[in-house]
Amino acid sequence: MVTATGNLQYFLDPRSVAIIGASTNPSNPGGRVLKYFKRSFGGAVYPVNARNSVVQDLPAFPSILEVPESPDLVIVAVPAEHAVGAVRDCARRGVKAVTVFTAGFAEASEEGRRQQDELARIARESGMRITGPNSLGYINVSAGVYGTFTTAAEHTPPGGPIAIVAQSGGFGSMLFSVGLQIGLGVGFLCSTGNECDVNVPELIEHMVERRDVHVILAFSEGIRDPEALLRAAVKARELGKAIVYCKAGRSEVGARAALSHSAAVVGSDEVVDAVFEQYGILRANGMDDLLDWARVLSCSSPPRGNRVALVTASGGGGVLVADTAAELGLEMPAFAGEERARISAILPEFGSAANPVDLTAQVQSNPDLFGEVLRTVAESASVDILTIFLGALDPIADELIERIDHVRNQVDKPIVTMWGGGSKRYKTALNERGVPTYDDHVRALRAVSALVRAHTGNKRTAEVEVVVDKQRQSTAASLLGEADGRVLREDAGKQLLALYGLPVTRHEPVGSVDEAAVAASRIGYPVAIKVLSADLAHLSDVGGLRLALQDEAALRRAFVEMLEEVARRAPRARVERVLVESMAEPGIELICGMKRDSSFGPMVTVGLGGVMVEILGEVQLRRAPLTHEEALEALRALCSGRLTKSSRGLDPLAQQQVADLLVRLGQLAVEQPDVTEVDCNPVIVGRRPTVVDALVVKDA
Repeated sequence: MVTATGNLQYFLDPRSVAIIGASTNPSNPGGRVLKYFKRSFGGAVYPVNARNSVVQDLPAFPSILEVPESPDLVIVAVPAEHAVGAVRDCARRGVKAVTVFTAGFAEASEEGRRQQDELARIARESGMRITGPNSLGYINVSAGVYGTFTTAAEHTPPGGPIAIVAQSGGFGSMLFSVGLQIGLGVGFLCSTGNECDVNVPELIEHMVERRDVHVILAFSEGIRDPEALLRAAVKARELGKAIVYCKAGRSEVGARAALSHSAAVVGSDEVVDAVFEQYGILRANGMDDLLDWARVLSCSSPPRGNRVALVTASGGGGVLVADTAAELGLEMPAFAGEERARISAILPEFGSAANPVDLTAQVQSNPDLFGEVLRTVAESASVDILTIFLGALDPIADELIERIDHVRNQVDKPIVTMWGGGSKRYKTALNERGVPTYDDHVRALRAVSALVRAHTGNKRTAEVEVVVDKQRQSTAASLLGEADGRVLREDAGKQLLALYGLPVTRHEPVGSVDEAAVAASRIGYPVAIKVLSADLAHLSDVGGLRLALQDEAALRRAFVEMLEEVARRAPRARVERVLVESMAEPGIELICGMKRDSSFGPMVTVGLGGVMVEILGEVQLRRAPLTHEEALEALRALCSGRLTKSSRGLDPLAQQQVADLLVRLGQLAVEQPDVTEVDCNPVIVGRRPTVVDALVVKDA
């Protein structure tokens, strides 16, 4: 049985390699990859060429079946019409891993798709792993493995702890090339292409486990194996590593059901954002983010928090930095008391010992002052990260660099420099000494924010263990099985929610106005009434509910009027019964729900509820099952924290109760895979949360 990352090591650490389609021309794919292996690889290299017995001065073989050993890795660089046969021969030969450079498969035609499916079948049945087709291949700098035809590998870089995993070979190659140009320690490049077998998440999972990888930069359009990605994210968090993922397709609307409010405010990209945030995967917008963040993540010690100090020679620049830090959620605490006094004692007369710390132009004539202030600020117990903002200071640049490097070696805290203007030589010198340096303060602080998010916060370090209640699961499944159609009648929906401990209103379904009066007397006035119909998802749209009925006379009158209005506005709707239910006490209206995403599975939703939910779209998402702490964190993220921090917001007890409700929704989603959507809107939070309206949708 092949494990999730079985045999992937052979793409990056093979002991022997064969190239099917090896060419005497070092400019085409089969020739260039052979040239690279001859240059850098220490193991056996076997060219396979049906027409030539010698290729680039190496003995060649007419078929992979005639190579003297079963190579760990085979590169296939032959035309599409011959590629499947070559891969089939590799499986017969017992090869561990195959990379198919060849294009012209699923991306080209229906016949190409059938041929790609055949490659997938060969991989599945043989256990041999296949990357591609249409793959740019692999690079492992330290092992001398250049199983690629990208011209970015013409020169051998020094390597380092950064790995690039990209579905697109072109984008991955560009990222690799630019990363080397700007001096990043890029040690690996992996391209998956059409992903007939090996996919991006699998390779990320493999990279996280490698001791020689610290930062993984990933790019893809879709996410083939979300479970592998989430396993990798959990492991990365445990090991103190970082995954930075640029997923294309932010503007894709995705498939959205129109039945529930939850579905209306949750699109595929919102789910990706939410899951990445929950699991500590840093989502990049493009190449700048990937490279900027890789720099700081690969050479900085983990910060203990988000408190940033800035030392600058520009008061105006300091204000800019402070504004951007606030926008990114970074704290810039003002120095006070003894700390402020120590800094003030060093500064020139017109300097500022607040935060930012302003050295004024005096730094130009006194580099020692700069170094002393840096050290004092960096050693402060109020500081987690030291940032430095400098302008064009070429005459003293070398001296400033020495002071910065000296402080870096003395203090175990991240130091990030923003150096505008001047010679690029100085920025290169700082980067080479492990001090991430940026031209622009916004890019620098976005990198600082990424560093903080990578190492702090309540992110998954272990999967949530789910204990399934078999009896409850069976009872709920029976209730779902009795439903007529996809939408459960509300009384059945509330019965299902109550099974999972969600607090619902007291309610009774009735068939007549007389039965309604009897039910209301048992429940207690005031009451609400609503029609029960599997054909109606949103009752307010057709007049299908009446609220706050104070006595029997009001109940009887409203009962008749409601049925008449529904018959007029939705003549085809089948009204089965009427639900009489208690009125919830006044409070804050929330929406709590669940939407099953096609990639990541059940997503629990919480947000501002009522009729404005689709307009405001103020929701937070968390993947189920979720912990109580994750549920609390979702609540506290609503309205920039005002929902829980404001005097009129949710008090601590209410927060705990709503978090418990969200956890129970997640448990329902895990135990009942046939439930595709749950919409509790509103959940009114008074002295306790109460689910007032409930919509439950099951799979067709």
